[in-house]
Amino acid sequence: MNLTGFISENTPIIIKEVHDGIEYIDIVPISDVLNLNNIYKQTIDTSNFCFQNCKVDNDVFVWADNEWTKILHISAYPNLIDNKYPKLIETQKSIFMITNSHKVILDNNNEKKIYDLNMNDHIKLINYPLNILDTIESIDAFLYGVVCRIGCISDQIYNELTYEKLNDVWEIYCKNKNINYSRFSSLIEFYNKFNLHVNTSIFYDSHGKKIPKIILNSSDNIIKKFLEGLLLQFNNNDITILKIPLISKCQTLISGICYLLERLNIDFVLESEFRDIGLSYAININYIQKKSKENKIKKITPFYEYKGWLYNLTTESQMYSCGIGKCLIRN
Repeated sequence: MNLTGFISENTPIIIKEVHDGIEYIDIVPISDVLNLNNIYKQTIDTSNFCFQNCKVDNDVFVWADNEWTKILHISAYPNLIDNKYPKLIETQKSIFMITNSHKVILDNNNEKKIYDLNMNDHIKLINYPLNILDTIESIDAFLYGVVCRIGCISDQIYNELTYEKLNDVWEIYCKNKNINYSRFSSLIEFYNKFNLHVNTSIFYDSHGKKIPKIILNSSDNIIKKFLEGLLLQFNNNDITILKIPLISKCQTLISGICYLLERLNIDFVLESEFRDIGLSYAININYIQKKSKENKIKKITPFYEYKGWLYNLTTESQMYSCGIGKCLIRN
């Protein structure tokens, strides 16, 4: 068995789908690719502990070197059969978990295998794709942001005033939707009420919380409202004044937040750390407001504890962007 480079199963990728002639951007774990418009119901059988390869017959595209490239195949195997322990690569603007055989694109467009990477190597930053559909109201976007944070964003900013203001927003939402309004005293209670009227499956992938596709494809004004809800910032506050890092173990969620911050031209720095909840990721907003163009490697950590599946994509261009942030890899 000749295994090339692989990445961890929950690594986020940016994909493009087409529904009824309309294009949508989404951010999903690499392990979820075969669930996207899969009319042939192919799958990776994770109960079968062996190398597997599937042809992707549906038209799904992944973001690569500032362009879309079609996904042709997806391969996977459990790390238990080969012990190709991935490395956690952390730069200022990206975090990804990857095995040694992959190549990463540097900022001078040269390629370098993972096992040759050095501290202070500069990883290339690609541009994000842009798609604007705007099919959601501002107040909906705000509450979507609140739902995204519940159980996933670690901080201590809740107080009676927070719940009072959130109840005011909920009351306006209920009036607009002709829903019977009743107050709540906790975010979980709010979530249970909201769940009665909105299909909350749009907030989840197979590994946890994510940014709903409808938000990723919205205008800057809608994105700002969503982030205000995510950060529990009321009265059109400047979201860049929040000096508490956003911390979550959900890679897809953190990747989506990075995408939204970039859309609003808000600078940030990424960090990873092992906490009580496991490997977690933190977004620190850059308050200097001078956008850094550097993306040098800060940490290279062998992840010997990783026991999950490892995945890889074969694309038409042989490249794709993956992980939290905007790095670019090649097989």
